[in-house]
Amino acid sequence: MRIELGYINKDNPLEKEVYVFWVKDSQAGDSLLLILGSYKKQSKPSKQRRNWNNEVCYERLYPTYSTCKKGDVPLPENVKEDAIRALIERIAVTI
Repeated sequence: MRIELGYINKDNPLEKEVYVFWVKDSQAGDSLLLILGSYKKQSKPSKQRRNWNNEVCYERLYPTYSTCKKGDVPLPENVKEDAIRALIERIAVTI
């Protein structure tokens, strides 16, 4: 299962951060793990443009495409809480 969260910068609406988490069963099988799959800080030159440009990028599967290391990814508490909340909503819908 994949959870994608996007946050547009309130000060500058031409910048956003996108976090992608994977959900995986633990080895014991009694819990779920949220793993950061990718992080992108994106911007675009104007509101008329549709495409976003990656300024900073972290990819777990493709480290050669990453422009930063995992330790450099900003992961605030509200992003973690939103990811957990999205996971619970997704589980509630599928049950």
